[in-house]
Amino acid sequence: QWIPFIRSLAERQEKPEDVILVGHSSGAQAALRYAELYPVHACVLVSATYTDLGDALEKESGYYPQNSRQKDGEFTETNPYLF
Repeated sequence: QWIPFIRSLAERQEKPEDVILVGHSSGAQAALRYAELYPVHACVLVSATYTDLGDALEKESGYYPQNSRQKDGEFTETNPYLF
């Protein structure tokens, strides 16, 4: 739901591709998802999170598709952003 909202704000600008997004915490995920779909001038991430931290509302946002899966009694990290 955040992506269409951010897009509506960007489209109010003369050049939507010149917006600078600043995302904090789970808002950083929203900024990243937006930048995956639309051109931006810059994207600043502040204290970005990469999991839903077990919070039901964050999980519901859909920004955290990765989950730890239990495999043979062990958890496997499926976060694509960890190196």
